[in-house]
Amino acid sequence: MHKIQKENIDKAYAIFLEYISIEKIDNKISEFLENVKNNNPSEKLSANINYMKNNIDKILKADVKKMKEHNDNLQYITKNLETTIAKLQAKTITEAGLSGDSSIARTISKNFEKLYNNFIKNKKYSYKIIEALGIKACPYCNINYTYAAINYDEDDKPKYSIKPHYDHYYPKSIYPYLALSFYNLIPSCPSCNSSLKGNKDYLPVHPYTKSLASMINFRLEVSDIKNLYKQESAFSIAIDANSTEAETHLNLFKLTDRYQYHKDVVRELLIKKKCYSLEYINSIRQFLDENGIFYTDDFIDCIITGNYTTSENINKRPLSKLNQDIWKFFI
Repeated sequence: MHKIQKENIDKAYAIFLEYISIEKIDNKISEFLENVKNNNPSEKLSANINYMKNNIDKILKADVKKMKEHNDNLQYITKNLETTIAKLQAKTITEAGLSGDSSIARTISKNFEKLYNNFIKNKKYSYKIIEALGIKACPYCNINYTYAAINYDEDDKPKYSIKPHYDHYYPKSIYPYLALSFYNLIPSCPSCNSSLKGNKDYLPVHPYTKSLASMINFRLEVSDIKNLYKQESAFSIAIDANSTEAETHLNLFKLTDRYQYHKDVVRELLIKKKCYSLEYINSIRQFLDENGIFYTDDFIDCIITGNYTTSENINKRPLSKLNQDIWKFFI
């Protein structure tokens, strides 16, 4: 939800470059595309294939703006894929019955999907990129955890592994040539990726380049002030968006509805805000001083609320943005 720190993006990007170099991704794609041309595609599709071959390195490393430019330059193959997918979903034809450019577009899509799946199966790199980005909470919703964890046995083989989904900012089913582009891979929770975004086109807020946290604010709408501390039904959680980009994001990921399920957290915050006295806070400070623990006022707030209360830490723990805004809402 908060823009990912540049130094973390740089670390993750370096790991990504190592992966595509070791796996010789550029060469694999180039060889595949050369073979595809032997299927005699149309002049327009051949031009798209040549463009991909000549720009594959740039496509893999493209930032958000450059990805959009590549999409514009590859509109013909994109349109073919959209038509093919629509027909397959409608079951008007079978995959085996595809012909011409539609068949070749589908073949290209499957090859890029295979390369992406190989990347996901490579625990060393697909996990390390997530770790380097430092995203422990979903950047789309800030509700669910999105950390990567691997446990190894005595032979250094993974016993189990946990990782979030990689959402494709531009859906790989429509833009397969971006399936492995670094800036197209965004760690996210299953709810946001599979249940809500799915194959919807790119979003206006990209967490590598923009901060959604600066565009929205949580507040309470109190309907029963007398029972504010007693009943969750006494209030609702509202989210104000200060841009059309944020409004689109809130609607796509159903954030206002989803956050109503966390009113218990808000109620606890309200009680803590009311009950924690200056004497109690000073006792915390005294303990930290006596034990030589460095702290700030924000750290004290974190101890009391059980979550981070500053924007730079929003990606470290779920519900941090909610926690930050509600804690400041009742001064």
